[in-house]
Amino acid sequence: AYKTATKPGFMLEGVTYSRPVSQSIAISGDGSIVAASSAFDAQSGLDPSVSPFVFEGHVLVYKRDSQTGVYKQLGNQIFGDNALDQFGGAIALSDDGKILAVATNKVDGHSQGNINYLRTYQY
Repeated sequence: AYKTATKPGFMLEGVTYSRPVSQSIAISGDGSIVAASSAFDAQSGLDPSVSPFVFEGHVLVYKRDSQTGVYKQLGNQIFGDNALDQFGGAIALSDDGKILAVATNKVDGHSQGNINYLRTYQY
């Protein structure tokens, strides 16, 4: 028999249809930490509607408050370095949620073409 599912937390919403909140989602083993990326978002101050090929990308991490059950942002947004990095093209969390791995789809500004990078963060 199936049990009725309950919604334990929150909803992430995109800024606009063309700038979704997530390309990738990662969740810790117990569900208390959630990471969401938007590889097609810009934080450079350039308006994507004017410069549509500016995609640094970003990642947000949330932790569920054990008392209230509400998810709250953990730390600051993490952004890609360059205009075309698409940072957050892939993300992963360790089972305990303390280590986050973030990869790019591509990197701008390298003479040998697009070179991807992966960064890890510890909370």
